[in-house]
Order: sequence, then structure tokens, then C-alpha cells
Amino acid sequence: MICERVEQSRIGDFDTSGRHWVHVCGHRVALDFTACNLGGNRAWFLCPGCNRRCGVLYPLECRLCLGLRYASEAKGVQDRDYQQAFKLRHSLGQSSGGLEQPFPPKPRLMRWHTYLRIRKQAQAREARILGRLAAVLPHGLKQSDA
Repeated sequence: MICERVEQSRIGDFDTSGRHWVHVCGHRVALDFTACNLGGNRAWFLCPGCNRRCGVLYPLECRLCLGLRYASEAKGVQDRDYQQAFKLRHSLGQSSGGLEQPFPPKPRLMRWHTYLRIRKQAQAREARILGRLAAVLPHGLKQSDA
């Protein structure tokens, strides 16, 4: 099952100052604290199932105890490549149209080095996507037939 579809209790939703436990869904859950680099502490739930530190409980155990996955883990390679390629185009200002649109020009205040790096990454992803699509298309299909 996907984590995002399950009720969640996040550590940030609780007052953890000076406490060693909180009530989550009517159950007492222990807390653990780690020191932050610039001072202070960060609070964590201690999962009642495996005693591991976690920031989110679903609803009373961590995602590993319940066998939950993130949505991105359930996607195939092709879907992840397409999502990443569009994310790179979006960082250059493209808001719609997908990969069939011309590659966006350099944004006004972006350095050329950054633009060329992002463009190279996006073109590598898009070439991988097109390579997989070409492998599954019938060999006799011409561009005018599509």
C-alpha cells in the first residue's frame, strides 16, 4: 500500500518540549531526541513495533512495520524518467505541454553553466525515454503513419 493514502501522525504535530512520550491515536508512544548541529534537539517517535526512530507513524507503527511504500517506489522506470525529465524542464520555466514542446530557452537570471547542465540532464532522460519507446514500436511504422 502507498504511504500517502494512509492516515499519518507527524512528529511536528505534537508538543514534544520536555516530554518523553506523547499520545498517538489513544496510545502512549515513546520519544527519542537527537542533537542538532546548531543547538537544540530534534524529536522522533520510537516505533512501537520495531523501536526504530521515525518522524511519521501510520497510524501507530512506522511504514516499514506495516509494509508501506512511497508512491515513487511503485512507479516504473519509464514513469520515473518521464517525471524527472519534466521536472527538469519545469525548473527552466516550462509549465505545460510535456516533452513534445521545444526545449525551453535559458531563464533570464540563470547562469549559462547551470542552464547547460540542466539541459544536458534533461536531454539524456528524454533520449532514454525515446529509446525505450522506439524499442516497443513496430519496425514497419513510419513517422507519417503515426
